[in-house]
Amino acid sequence: MRSDVSTLNQGIRNANDAISMIQTADGALEVIDEKLIRMKELSEQASTGTYTSDQRIIIDSEFQAMASEIQRIASATEFNGIKLLDGSSVFGVQGVKPLSERFKDRLWAHWEFDNNTLDSSGNGFNGVNHDVSYAQGEYNEAGYFDGSTSYVEVPSFDMNSTELTISVWVNLKSPGTSSEKARQILSTSEGDNGMQLEIWGDTGKIMFDATNRADSRLTSSAGAIDFNKWHLITATVNGNNSSIFVDNVLVGSRTISGSITLSGVRLNIGKDDPRWDQNWHGYLDDFRIYSRGFSQGEIQEQLDAVDHEDGFSSLIQFGKNDNINESSYYVNINSATLSSFNLAGVNIKTQNDAQKSLVALDKAMVKKDNIRANLGAVQNRLENTISNLQIQSENLQGAESQISDTDVAEEMTNFVKQQILSQAATAMLTQANSIPKIALQIITG
Repeated sequence: MRSDVSTLNQGIRNANDAISMIQTADGALEVIDEKLIRMKELSEQASTGTYTSDQRIIIDSEFQAMASEIQRIASATEFNGIKLLDGSSVFGVQGVKPLSERFKDRLWAHWEFDNNTLDSSGNGFNGVNHDVSYAQGEYNEAGYFDGSTSYVEVPSFDMNSTELTISVWVNLKSPGTSSEKARQILSTSEGDNGMQLEIWGDTGKIMFDATNRADSRLTSSAGAIDFNKWHLITATVNGNNSSIFVDNVLVGSRTISGSITLSGVRLNIGKDDPRWDQNWHGYLDDFRIYSRGFSQGEIQEQLDAVDHEDGFSSLIQFGKNDNINESSYYVNINSATLSSFNLAGVNIKTQNDAQKSLVALDKAMVKKDNIRANLGAVQNRLENTISNLQIQSENLQGAESQISDTDVAEEMTNFVKQQILSQAATAMLTQANSIPKIALQIITG
């Protein structure tokens, strides 16, 4: 009990530290709010037709100064040496929306990942074939894979089709050092004759091998994907046309012959590449395989349905065991950089650009408000957690006291009782000693 009380009291301190961290981030966002308001004011000013181009350039100089200050605040805000707003950590799906029924009826398999389930033995995640359940939580942590310690290995997977779509959200860590080494997202037990989806180490190229035919291999141009940022990669086969899209932008296509014929093969997700001895090294989330080829309109629906965010994520421990559902939860703080607000490169040098910036700033303000609202909600939850922990600690201390401490009232009662008995005995002895003296006085008269 003493151990539990001590642990709970430290949990209270942990939760209070988390509140301090949240308040630090919120204070920085309050300043960013002021900068966004000023930028909106400048955009409105530059949008009117009563200024010349030279004057708009002067107005834009202050606009860019405000933007630079937002970026500086996002980069500099930290708590105990931990960056909070620069997007240096990563978490996954935020506010997943259910896909339409026309997608579900052709969904072969669906995996979502939680980076709390890593297993150092080599099987960090469980993949379930034909799992079409959808996460509805506010946050679902993205799975971090490095090939050697964690991957999904799915039992036998059978398909025979002329249409296919692989849809996966990817955030690749810093690139490798050799273009000869690939980073595998998806592979099968068939090696070169199976289905592969890879990102090449230092070039950002994407390789997609859709069938068991050698003429199906498709490689995108260099630089198709940048690193340390979320992207939706969609590989499709629609009839005999194979294509790769990054965020609904076509980065490569080719014509292939034959259909997709994989039977009884095992799918590996985020596993090391046996050919090049190179491990996948990054984050994956919301991995889906469809028995249909997606159009660009349908890919856009995928983009609209899932909003991935870069940001800071920290597990706050407050309970006395390692059960994440009982003793801890994550505090997630979205990135507040210009890039995360989609304001990088925005300017008001022309009237047209200034009018466009009004829309961009409106969206940035909504996103900033959402971040602050989420921080407020988490702070309220932490305050309630602290109240609950304090009650638990107080009650445990009371229970421990009943077991190990003296009952003062009872002991005082016993003490008074013994004291009265002792005083009564002394009085009786005193009276007994005086009787002979009184008798002697009577005799001697």
